[in-house]
Amino acid sequence: MPAAAAADRYTGVAKTLHWLIAALLIANILLAWRMGGPRTPASYAVFQLHKSIGITVLLLTLVRIGWRVTHPAPPLSAHLKAWEKGLAHLAHYGFYALMLGLPLTGWLIVSSSATGIPTFLYNFIPWPHIPLSAGAKPLAHEVGETGHGLLAYAAYLLIAMHVAGALKHQWIDRDGEIGRMLPGPRASGPADWRLAALAAALVAVAVLARTYPWRAAPVTPASTAPVPAPAEPGSPERTPAPAPAAVPDAAPAPAPVAAPAAEAPPAAAPVQEAAQKPIGWIVDHKRSTLGFTAQWNGAAVAGRFTRWTADIAFDPDALDRSSVKASIDLASLSTDNGDAAGALPGSDFFDVASHPRATFAATAFKATGGGRYEARGTLTLRGVTKPMVVRFSPGISGDTAAMEGTATVPRTAFRVGQGEWAATDQIADAVAVTIAIRAKRAAQ
Repeated sequence: MPAAAAADRYTGVAKTLHWLIAALLIANILLAWRMGGPRTPASYAVFQLHKSIGITVLLLTLVRIGWRVTHPAPPLSAHLKAWEKGLAHLAHYGFYALMLGLPLTGWLIVSSSATGIPTFLYNFIPWPHIPLSAGAKPLAHEVGETGHGLLAYAAYLLIAMHVAGALKHQWIDRDGEIGRMLPGPRASGPADWRLAALAAALVAVAVLARTYPWRAAPVTPASTAPVPAPAEPGSPERTPAPAPAAVPDAAPAPAPVAAPAAEAPPAAAPVQEAAQKPIGWIVDHKRSTLGFTAQWNGAAVAGRFTRWTADIAFDPDALDRSSVKASIDLASLSTDNGDAAGALPGSDFFDVASHPRATFAATAFKATGGGRYEARGTLTLRGVTKPMVVRFSPGISGDTAAMEGTATVPRTAFRVGQGEWAATDQIADAVAVTIAIRAKRAAQ
């Protein structure tokens, strides 16, 4: 295109940024309309996407400003009236204010939130919070919410004015003014196919943002990445849990040695004690899991802990001497919901900073029939100790064992869920715990 013909048109980079940011703004407005109502995993997935798009708009706007500084915009057309030029300048600067103000106030809201939920751009890139002191957060939150709301209403008005003005030039004035921002030659008739194609693309973006069932991808925060358990020599291959089998009898006692009548009978008591001693088990952490499922407005939010230990001594023939003590690193939480992964370690839920570990200890075991057992003990979580029952089915075959177990934890009894989360109308009180253990017999 000759330089004279291109002097009154925007550059290709400016056009690309214009339409890309326009699509993102429309998508984010419609995503915001989906964020009201009950807090569910689906609504939080939409919220996380809304944050990601907002930060993207902020970054693209900074790029656009930089481009504008180094590549000045073409002058407004000479045929425009003074009031039209005034409105054009108002719209341009207004959009820059919105494209900066909306993401920044949204960022301020997230950074000052009491829940401290982190932002992962598109469930992948961690985005930091604005550093704020605890005392400054309430005021910052109020400023952010008020500013974000006012700017949102201003966006509705400005977008409507901008679109109305563009259509006026296209269909009433027919001056081809909109061609300054379209690809190809400036000439632009009332039914320009380029404008129709861009309009169709924006409508498709709007429909997608409004209706697509967004879900948050599984997220494990970088600070809680799983640490693989060290390999254990001779670890058995994974096999289905076998049916419970009898524990091998203890080896026969050696023959008595002659001794004076006053001495105690040799070896008899130690043999009996050895027969009653429960079997110790070494957990194969690579093939064992400790998970949980909570109900959030009727939707299941599943997770697991990747770092935990368990000292297990269990023998179906020595239940009175069996025991288990488990310790769970709460910071190793991994969940299928990115927002939950950020919120659960915080002070409203597990409060990992003050209570980094949970423990379960049991010495009372009971057979309930059909190869099933109960371990009755205590769970200590968030500084609270309460009774807990684990129901499990063990399968012991030679030197290997497999166990599947379940338990129910009433989260509110352990103060898991503070403030607005203490109620059970959104997050159910009962949290289902599932345990799957593969182990080998410890050396005697």
